[in-house]
Amino acid sequence: MKKAAITALQIILFTAFFASWHMIHPQKGFACSCAGPNSVQEELQKKAAVFSGKAVSVKTSGGLLRSSADPVEVKIEVDKVWKGELGKTQLVYTARDGASCGFGFEKGKQYLVYAYSDNDRLVTNMCDRTKLISNAAEDLSLLKEGKLPSLENRQADPDFTGWYILIGAILLGVASYIVFTGSKRRRR
Repeated sequence: MKKAAITALQIILFTAFFASWHMIHPQKGFACSCAGPNSVQEELQKKAAVFSGKAVSVKTSGGLLRSSADPVEVKIEVDKVWKGELGKTQLVYTARDGASCGFGFEKGKQYLVYAYSDNDRLVTNMCDRTKLISNAAEDLSLLKEGKLPSLENRQADPDFTGWYILIGAILLGVASYIVFTGSKRRRR
């Protein structure tokens, strides 16, 4: 009985300490804050790609734990290009939520996209000039005439990082098995 009371007291003290620690030292919160849009000409110089097209798919990463910063993959059917070597379809990435500056793409809608390159991926956010094509009259008049997409497809292949991790884990498991069974045989 005494042991149970001591254990319960330890749990209560630990919980109180943990809760008070987080009240005294709260974690910092982050939100999106944009300085204001650059001019069309500045964005055209800075960005890796500027193009228009229709969002044909919008894929959010699923999972038990979600964050506003989770990546969203948007597949765009490109119709005009002002900067960059793009194919007829192009993958663009953004954060899932506006709290992390993610741009809210909707399937089936036309967009003017200003994207920068990050690890060989095109990325955009709500601080860029990316917008619905119906709200882009000023940009389109300054961009003049675009060209048609020139490459067959860019970034059409999925990211294979998961496969590399899986293959590495299998090889590590096989190597561990060989070492374990080899050391077992030597002991005999």
